[in-house]
Amino acid sequence: MRRYDSSPSSLVEAATCVWSQYYPEDHNIGIRQPGETRSAQYYSPISDTDGRFQAAMTFLNCFRDGEQWAPLLQVIRQRLQHYAVCDLTQANVTVVWLHYTELIRTGTADFERAVTENIEDVLLCLGIALCMRRHELRVEAEEDITRKRSMPVDRTKITVRLHGVTPVLPIAALKADVVNQFVSVVGTVVRVSAIKPLVTRCDFVCAKCNEATSRAFPDGKFIPPQRCENSPCRGRTLLPNRSSVDTVDYQKIK
Repeated sequence: MRRYDSSPSSLVEAATCVWSQYYPEDHNIGIRQPGETRSAQYYSPISDTDGRFQAAMTFLNCFRDGEQWAPLLQVIRQRLQHYAVCDLTQANVTVVWLHYTELIRTGTADFERAVTENIEDVLLCLGIALCMRRHELRVEAEEDITRKRSMPVDRTKITVRLHGVTPVLPIAALKADVVNQFVSVVGTVVRVSAIKPLVTRCDFVCAKCNEATSRAFPDGKFIPPQRCENSPCRGRTLLPNRSSVDTVDYQKIK
């Protein structure tokens, strides 16, 4: 039986559908959804030569190895203090926990250095790989050939979190030598702020040409565009499209 889930085009499509959720600055990478103000020509698929996509493909190949990676795929059940084996075919999987030590053990020779020095990209590529694996598993589980060929891609973002990170440092031990490195800290939280929404991406509609200009705010610093990016318009009045806003929960702890 032919396996439609493993075709390169299917994997590129699966990655493209979720890409901008991991990399908001790549707002032009995607597939237009019904009701969007931007045209289909605005979007383009992720290039299979992109280094981040290739890294995600490397992780995907590892996730396909059940004996090697099954013990790592864990998700916390709500209201329970233990881990359960993660089933990516379920609709409610949004967070996957990976054991840090086992992740390092199964990586390539320079993987530990990449995790330590570039953990943000590693976690994002792991999440994209899990989204692609989710699509593969759902296609494999579908028995109807017609549905198998046209299986829609789940756009739900999977966030990867690590547990068992070593060494664990007290907050007082955070010095200049660990700046920009991935560390685990232990301390006592004495005060928390209220949870607020933090804008990570928003479309701005030009009052002159009615085209959309997208902006990503990965650090939460809201800096709207100064002019329309659609040539040759270059209008200077842009209004936020509130229906396009992407937000995350934000909270300060002390």
